[in-house]
Amino acid sequence: MVLVVENLTVRYGSAQVINGVGLRVERGEIVALLGNNGVGKTTLLRALSATLNLHGGKTVTGTAHNGSCDLLRADAVAVVRSGLAHVPEGRRIIASLSVEDNLMAGALAVRGAAKIAARRATVYDLFPVLADRAGGRAGLLSGGEQQMLAIGRALMSHPSVLLLDEPSLGLAPLVARQIAATIRRISDEGMAVLLVEQNTRIALGVADRVTVLGGGRVVAQGRPEDFADSRVLAELSLGGRAREMS
Repeated sequence: MVLVVENLTVRYGSAQVINGVGLRVERGEIVALLGNNGVGKTTLLRALSATLNLHGGKTVTGTAHNGSCDLLRADAVAVVRSGLAHVPEGRRIIASLSVEDNLMAGALAVRGAAKIAARRATVYDLFPVLADRAGGRAGLLSGGEQQMLAIGRALMSHPSVLLLDEPSLGLAPLVARQIAATIRRISDEGMAVLLVEQNTRIALGVADRVTVLGGGRVVAQGRPEDFADSRVLAELSLGGRAREMS
């Protein structure tokens, strides 16, 4: 098991956004984290990547580990060095820099030119369009290409766990499916992926397991096929009784 979260509670000021959440993601597995807007999905990813404090949040209780790394007590650099990388919503690429320089920014914690070159080759193999545009400004890429760059930049640190927040947001359906297929390929090669995704069709199509949040709590966990009926997800997301799907 790679990523383990237990009894996590998070607040923004006096507002409790996450309340006693627990989940796990194993090596080579994609876990989709579903639920309506505002139920704490992004907050959970921020807590795991040590970026929660940048947004005014605070962990109150709970534990979270990536292997031996205590994610809730480590700083962001230590989290990355533990093998966890976070691709936040909105891509957050550096538009004024080249594609290549954006990728190199993701390798700041990697030591050794050979390792960096190997990671860059892996990223270009996954996303050939980035190799074609390596010297061009990142801000001139299409939305889908920018999302590829954001994922590629995270992969430059050679993570064992990848956190993805809304990777299909704002993308054309064909591009979204291409990115989903790449996420599946990354997972099949042994990476653990925690995926936040509003496009439930994509999420259920790529995930191995599903965790649903409602009101800051886990309200259901199960296999993707358990949630194929959209009415089930709607009921759970709107505060239905917690349950373990079979």
